[in-house]
Amino acid sequence: MIPVTLQPEPADFDGEVRQPGLSAMQEQIGQPPTLKRRGPNIPQLVEPKTKKPITRIEDIPSDALKPYWRDCLGQLHTAYGGICAYVCTYIPLDTGSRTVEHFVPKSADRLQAYEWSNYRLACGLVNAKKGVIPDCIDPFEVMDDWFVMDLVGGQIKANPDLKDEALKRRIQDTIKKLGLSEYDDFCVARRTWIREYLNEHITLDYLQRRAPFVAREMERQGRLLAKDL
Repeated sequence: MIPVTLQPEPADFDGEVRQPGLSAMQEQIGQPPTLKRRGPNIPQLVEPKTKKPITRIEDIPSDALKPYWRDCLGQLHTAYGGICAYVCTYIPLDTGSRTVEHFVPKSADRLQAYEWSNYRLACGLVNAKKGVIPDCIDPFEVMDDWFVMDLVGGQIKANPDLKDEALKRRIQDTIKKLGLSEYDDFCVARRTWIREYLNEHITLDYLQRRAPFVAREMERQGRLLAKDL
């Protein structure tokens, strides 16, 4: 993982995602919608076991939330250059599995479900693994020297030079929970990027735009081609 900077909220985000989401939740707890829209009203939810009406937003099942966040997926992909916040490689538009990952899980805070600042662009594999796992390191808090890569095998680990042992444990826990080293396809992909660059099938500029973590580690470990020094 490498540092990721929060990008500005799109100009139409409030009208296309936040307000429709908040209005839908109001209807789901039996309150009047706060936003006029076309189509039928959203029915009030009921508790599955007791069949009692749900009257609090915090009691809305997370899987019942209306997925308005999908309406900004293209903007999220563009804003972050198509780079998965966790794997740090480009998610292709045609064959990739780009998703909106809620860093604060929807089940933990319903109101964060429709907040741009809570969204991380993530490939489907990582999003499925992270789910509601607590204590994963936020890509927005990562510092440049926290994660390092084994350029032979493609595995990722905590920088052994870090002095903060608690931070090292957090980094290792995040790597393990998300399968960033255990999932072999991730390591194979990193090795492929390295091989493609060293064989001069791609340029350093392309590597930096498509696999920035690999490019950074190649530079940090003195493995750049002579023409790129």
